[in-house]
Amino acid sequence: MISSHVSDFSIPDSQVARWQRTADLLAKSSEVPAALIMRADSQEIEVFISSDSEGNPYRRGERAKLDTGLYCEMVMASREPLLVSDATQYPEWDHNPDIKLGMIYYLGFPLLWPDGQVFGTLCLLDRKDNPEATAKRELMALLKEVIESDLKALFESQKATDAMMESEMQYRQLAGNLNAGLVVYASDSTIIFHNKKASELLGLTHKQLLGKRATDPVWQFLREDGSPMPVDEHPVIMVLSGREPLNDYVVGIDRPDKEEPAWVLCNGFLSSGYGGIEEAVVTFVDISDMKRVQHELLWKTRVFEHAITANSISGVDGTITFANDTFRKIWGYQHVDEVVGRTISDFIKFEHEAKDIVDALNKTGQWEGEYTALKKDGSTFDAYGLATDIKDAAGNTIGYQSSVVDISEKKLAEIRLIENEFFYRSIIQTAMDGYWRIDTQGQLQEVNDAYCRMSGYSMGELLLMNVSDLESNDTPDEVAEHINTISERGEARFETKHRRKGGAYIDVEISAKRIGDNSGVAFIHDITERKQLELEREQLIHDMGERIKESGLLYQVSKLCQSGQGVEELLQQVAELIPSGWQYPKYTCCVISFSGEKYLSEGFRESPWQLESRIDIKGIPLGSITVFYTGKHPDESPFLKEELNLIDAIARTLAGAIGHKISEEQVWERERDIRLLLDSTAEGIYGLDLQGNCTRANAACLKMLGYDDESELIGQNMHELVRYALADGMPNPQKESPAIQAARNSETIHNDEEVFWRKDGSHFPVAYWSYPMIREGQVEGEVVTFMDISEQLQARDALQESHEQLQQSLEGTVTAVAKAVEARDPYTAGHQRRVADLAAAIAAELGLDEERVKGIRLGATIHDIGKIQLPAEILSKPGRLSSIEFQLIQSHPQASYEILKDISFPWPVAEVAHQHHERIDGSGYPQGLKGEDICLEARIVAVADVVEAMNSHRPYRPGLGIDSALEEIREGRGSRYDEAVVDACLKLFAGKGFEFS
Repeated sequence: MISSHVSDFSIPDSQVARWQRTADLLAKSSEVPAALIMRADSQEIEVFISSDSEGNPYRRGERAKLDTGLYCEMVMASREPLLVSDATQYPEWDHNPDIKLGMIYYLGFPLLWPDGQVFGTLCLLDRKDNPEATAKRELMALLKEVIESDLKALFESQKATDAMMESEMQYRQLAGNLNAGLVVYASDSTIIFHNKKASELLGLTHKQLLGKRATDPVWQFLREDGSPMPVDEHPVIMVLSGREPLNDYVVGIDRPDKEEPAWVLCNGFLSSGYGGIEEAVVTFVDISDMKRVQHELLWKTRVFEHAITANSISGVDGTITFANDTFRKIWGYQHVDEVVGRTISDFIKFEHEAKDIVDALNKTGQWEGEYTALKKDGSTFDAYGLATDIKDAAGNTIGYQSSVVDISEKKLAEIRLIENEFFYRSIIQTAMDGYWRIDTQGQLQEVNDAYCRMSGYSMGELLLMNVSDLESNDTPDEVAEHINTISERGEARFETKHRRKGGAYIDVEISAKRIGDNSGVAFIHDITERKQLELEREQLIHDMGERIKESGLLYQVSKLCQSGQGVEELLQQVAELIPSGWQYPKYTCCVISFSGEKYLSEGFRESPWQLESRIDIKGIPLGSITVFYTGKHPDESPFLKEELNLIDAIARTLAGAIGHKISEEQVWERERDIRLLLDSTAEGIYGLDLQGNCTRANAACLKMLGYDDESELIGQNMHELVRYALADGMPNPQKESPAIQAARNSETIHNDEEVFWRKDGSHFPVAYWSYPMIREGQVEGEVVTFMDISEQLQARDALQESHEQLQQSLEGTVTAVAKAVEARDPYTAGHQRRVADLAAAIAAELGLDEERVKGIRLGATIHDIGKIQLPAEILSKPGRLSSIEFQLIQSHPQASYEILKDISFPWPVAEVAHQHHERIDGSGYPQGLKGEDICLEARIVAVADVVEAMNSHRPYRPGLGIDSALEEIREGRGSRYDEAVVDACLKLFAGKGFEFS
């Protein structure tokens, strides 16, 4: 049974060590002097784990009385997190013993056992006000889940261990109380198990018996006539060699501690033991007294009228001439007269048994054994009898006398005891966890099949080994300490590694208990897979955070590049921003070099470990980005391969943005110069009269249009010559030209959407400006300046491509995160993708713009990201969830929001994840929002989520089908679900043939 109170549970040393490392890292990362794990009982609270950090006044093992005003008391009482920024500001904390130590800041979380009892708290304390940080609270919440997961594993392991130990004790107790001797022999006739009665019958102690062979000369086995028994007639050898059960075999045992031999009735059979190895199971029933009584009755007294045995005398023909009262009672007759006159065979059920008795008497003059007796009412019982002939003085047989006892109850009890013994042994044998029985020196005395499979050793190999031969990480002193702990406390629980045959190691959890004074039992649970899953889960969470952080950094850099600020300000802000996206931001600094200037991040210093990427503009290296790692020198590179890709992506983004800014500046500088230096400018310039004919053209104009001399253009209609068609070849009539119309209206116009046609028939994109020429208030014509903007458009396209690549990278990261969540729950694989498809279709049906539809699809793709913090066994549980498990499931919207809230999406992605289980009437969770308080995006995803979930298979039920799903939202229209969203969804399925892919 599980201990009456979980405060009695012992925490394994390996678990304590892991919690210690957790507390040390928590104190260091939070920059506080004390990170503690407290454990409470009904009267006191103990510092169970205390961080090894500078300035920590708390020592492990310290205990304090409860009801003294400690912070932890409020956390345990409310079972809610507690934050106290400065306790000196609140009178209710005046008597808190923690304040006497200077600890005015406190952040604590409750720690609970799986059955709801309080284990204690996880807390941070500081001597100064420590401003609240979301990351710190999130880390504390994550560590709380990890520790409570460990507590759950301990709780479940204790249940299994107690059940197995109770079975073992019952098995041992039954075997010990068996009135018959019970011995189990290995295939080589070595004794591997015996009970107390067997030790008494064989005349040796427990230690003397184990390991001895059945034919050991320490004792002598006798035939029934008292002569020495040959080896081939030995009952154990007969069972092992003959492969046939041994029934009622009478053997004498000449024991070293007794003058008189012990006479026993042997029964035996072969059994498949641990590992499938054959064993001989032999029982010894002590019949010494019975034989002595029978012989005395046989040779000294012929008939004992008042004996407890059924005695009778018959003639040579088998007719009974005398029977005592016990005979009458056993066979169920009213009077002895009913017995006299009948033959012996009338009282025996089976003819062959009666014939065997008669044949034995005729041949040897005596018989002894068991048979099935037939009572007056037709029922039967097991009888044990002794019969001898009666001779006259001349030695002639004149009759027979017999004595019989009813052994039914005895045989039934023996059978039941043997059956129970093997029942409990089968429990241990078929257990999934390994099992040991060991002596006080750690020598293995018994193991089960599960441990043979676990370790790779055979049972014979294991029974020759000591615990120290298997526990790989522990020294002999530590093994001895474990054994001493079991001897003194009666039990112990710890984790270690066991060495498999062949040299491989497995992680195991051992629960051990003392049984009696000279032995103990241990149950060994293989936790290798659990350990690996814990490592993989930690790595997955870490990698997911790094990818989200990297995507967020790229997104922020892209936004800065589009902000319109100057190059110097842009580069300084990016240099300060870059360390936040690296794996170790505290030990990361950055320098951006460009055009001879350096832009440094805060606290910049160089180190041997660095990453670098060039800033190339139009193929020319104009600068570089260099990231340095300034922490302690590691054994291998501290940079991730993803960080190399990240720095290259940032360099490309900056190159595109700076190139675009340079091109824009050049355009405006040329515009200024063309007004000052018409003939020296690189821009093309030509003048037009009111009819559109060319009046002049500069050298740049001639060059760009492919003409050798200005005379080729003077007098020519420039619109028909260079602007007669658009880039796609469509006509561009002069009367529709905005430049002509603007000039006649005394307006200036700028256009960068047309092309100019060269003399050779080719064209190029231009940006041109048309200015009216006004003299004395009258418009006389226009001046057109133009420039080839091919390179600017390429730069703009490159920047747009870079921005689109960043968007795709962000969407790819979101998709990868969604797949990581679904990989932990195979029953909902594809759920988020299908919800995203339906939600996007509903949004489009509602007429939302393309960008908003895109945001809804992205939000739906990761709306269940918070489930990554839930145990996989809850997500895939086939049965009904418990109350606590359902509360954990309901926490995933809040967990999703905590993961996404600090990422700068252009859409309300975090709100979609937070609100997708809210309902219009306020019946949803986690906030109970109503109506318009729920964002439209979340209302759309909520309907899509319900339809997909009901249509799909779940571990606890089959899919309900699309008709049931649509009926649910139809019934909840206007109450639980948004009316317009429901109408759009129903229209998709009914009128537009929408189907899940």
